[in-house]
Amino acid sequence: MTSAFVKAPLKYLPLWALLVVSGCDDSGGGTQPETRGDGDGGVELMHRMTASALDLAIGDLLAIEAYVSEDLPTDAFHEGFDNQTATLRVSPTWLSAAELTIREHIDRALANREYVAESLLQSAFYIGSAAGAASGNSGVADGTYTWTWATEDDDAIHWVHSVNLSGEYEISVQYLDQEYVTDPGEYFLKVDGIAVDVGAAAPAGSSGTMNATVVLSAGTHVFTFENIGGSGFTSSVDFFVLEGPAQHPQLGSTPRRNILPCAESDGSFSDDCAHTALTQLSETAWRGEDTDAVGALYDELRAAGEAPYDSLQTAISAIILSPRFLYAIYRDWDSQAPEDDLQMLQRLSRMLWNRPADDDLLQRADTSNLRDRNELAALVDEMLADPRASTFVDTFATQWLSLDWITFAEPSREDFPEFTESLRKAMSEELRELLERTFLGGGDLRDIITSTEGRVTDELAAIYGDQIASRSGNVASFDPRFRSGIHTRAGMLTGLSNPRATHPTRRGYWILDRMLCAPPPPPPQDVPRLGDADVQGGVFTGRDRLAQHLSDSNCVSCHVTMDPIGLALENFDALGRWRDEENGVLIDATATVEDWAPFEGGVELGERIAADPRYASCIVENLFTFALGRAPRTRNAEDAAVIERATEAFVDSGYRLRPLLIELADSHLFRANITSEATP
Repeated sequence: MTSAFVKAPLKYLPLWALLVVSGCDDSGGGTQPETRGDGDGGVELMHRMTASALDLAIGDLLAIEAYVSEDLPTDAFHEGFDNQTATLRVSPTWLSAAELTIREHIDRALANREYVAESLLQSAFYIGSAAGAASGNSGVADGTYTWTWATEDDDAIHWVHSVNLSGEYEISVQYLDQEYVTDPGEYFLKVDGIAVDVGAAAPAGSSGTMNATVVLSAGTHVFTFENIGGSGFTSSVDFFVLEGPAQHPQLGSTPRRNILPCAESDGSFSDDCAHTALTQLSETAWRGEDTDAVGALYDELRAAGEAPYDSLQTAISAIILSPRFLYAIYRDWDSQAPEDDLQMLQRLSRMLWNRPADDDLLQRADTSNLRDRNELAALVDEMLADPRASTFVDTFATQWLSLDWITFAEPSREDFPEFTESLRKAMSEELRELLERTFLGGGDLRDIITSTEGRVTDELAAIYGDQIASRSGNVASFDPRFRSGIHTRAGMLTGLSNPRATHPTRRGYWILDRMLCAPPPPPPQDVPRLGDADVQGGVFTGRDRLAQHLSDSNCVSCHVTMDPIGLALENFDALGRWRDEENGVLIDATATVEDWAPFEGGVELGERIAADPRYASCIVENLFTFALGRAPRTRNAEDAAVIERATEAFVDSGYRLRPLLIELADSHLFRANITSEATP
C-alpha cells in the first residue's frame, strides 16, 4: 500500500487502513478468510467474533460500554447459535456499518464531548383503533443507545430503551391527532409504568409536545405514551427524544485517561503521545503482533495534513477493523509449542466469557500447563466463578432454549390487557435468572425442567396467583403440583403461544427440538389451516382442533408426538396463567408419547424429559456446537467419540456443567485447528 492512498477522503481511510495492517498487497486483493461449516476436525483456524462479542471486546479495549451490535447486520443463526463459523462472514455492508459505529465509539472513548446525548427520532407511530400497523423511520442524533419499538395497541405506544449512564434525562414527545375525537380522554407519559410530571394536562384532540425531566438508572427502561379515557380517535407520535444525562463526572475523563494518559489538560496531545497510545492499544488488541504498522499509519495521516485527533481516530479504527482483532486466528496445534496455552486461554475466554482473553488471563500461559487436566479444571472453575461468566448464559443458554420467543411475543391487548412491557421484562428476567442460577450455581441441569423456584415481580406474581406457595421478596416457590421447570413459566408459555390462544403444536415442537434434539421434519407444502372443531354446540378446545392432525395421513407421523406434549401444557393459557377449563370444557392434559409412560400436565412432562437420555445428549451436542463453532458431523467417529465421553462425564456427575466443560475443553477437537488455506 503506497502513501498515495493517504490522499483519499478521510471517511474511506479505515477501509484501506484495514488492508495496511492486514498485510495485504497494493492491489487490494486480500482474501476473505475461508470457513467451512462442517469442518475437517476441531476449531476453525479463523473465527470472527459475533456482534455481541464485539460489544464486550471493544468495551474492554476502550474502557467504555460498547453497543456496536445495534448498528451491525444481525448475525445469522445456524444450528441454533449465532457463533457458527459458517455464517460469520465480513461483507462490504457489514464492514461499512462497522466502520461508522466504531468511529462513534472511539469518539466517545476519547471524550470529544462532556456528556453523551441519547436522542431518537421516530416518525409516524400511531395509536388508536383506526391506525392499523405501525410504520416509520428512525434516526439518531447525538450519542450511543439501544432502542427497540416494542408494541402498539389501541391505547398506547411503548418504547424499550437502554441508557448507558445513570442521571437526569430530558424526555420530549411530539404528538399529532389525525382523526376526529368523540371522547378525547387525556394523554399521559409513563416511565416503567409510572406517570411522570409533564406540567399542564394534555387533553387528546389536539397536537402538542410533552416534556418531562426524569432520573434514570443505567439499564433498560420502558417509556409509554398512553391515552386514558379516550375513544374514537387516531393519533401519531412524530418524535420521541431522550437526552442526557445532564452531567456525568466520569465520562470525559476516565476513558480518555485510559487511552491518552499523556494528553494535556486542554485535551491536546503530541504525536509521541499518540504513538504511545496506539502501541498500547495494538499490543492489547493484537497480543503484541506487528504493532509498528499502526504507528506508521498515524504518521502517514499526519504527513498528509490530517489533524492529530482525526489521525488517531482512524488509526484506532484500523486496529479494531483488522482481522487480528475481528477474528480469532489460531495456529496449528503442536503439543510442544509454548503458544498452545495462549490459544487454549483464548478459546476458553471466547466460550465462557464471549470475549478475547485479557492480559491477566494470558499471563497464565507463562506459568500454567493446560495440557494437565487438573490445571485445566482449576482454570475452568475460576472462570465460571468470574462475573464475566454471566455472558455464557446470554450466549449459550438463552440461545439453546430460544428465549427470544418472549421478546417478540405479542399477546392481544384486547384478550390480555394484563400484558404490559414491564410484564414482558419480568417474564424474560425470570427465565434468565433460572438459567444463570442453574448453569453457574453448580447445580443439576435437570433443574431447568424441574425447579419450583423463581424470581418474580408483583406484576408477574399476579399472573401466577395462588400457585405461588410462598414468597420472600422477589423469590417465589411454586406449588409443585402445578408448576416446575422452565416450560411451566409464564414467559416461555407466552412466547410459545399465539396472540389470542395457546399453540400446543409450537410448545410441543420447542420441547422436541430444543430439549431432546429430536425435531420433527418440516410440514408438507400447502398444508391447510386447521378448522374449528364443532364440539358441544360450537364450543371447542385445543385438543379437539388438533385431533384433525391425527386423522390426516400427511400430519399424523409428526404430530402424534408433538401434539400430545403440547397438549399436556393446555392448563396454561396464552399468558401462562393456570386454567381448569377452556370455553367451559374441562381441560384434558393427559398424554401418551412413544417410549414414555403416560403422563398428565406440565410437572409430569418435566419428569419425563428429565428421565429421557436424549435430554443429556442434547445438552452435550448443543454445547459441542457452541464451543467448536460447528455442529457434530454426521457419521463421524471422532465427533461421536468426543460427544459420547462428554455425555458420560456429564451424566456421571449428576448433570453438572463443570465436568462437561472440562471434558469438551480437554478433547482433541477443542484443541485442534481446521487449517484454512486462505489467509488475510
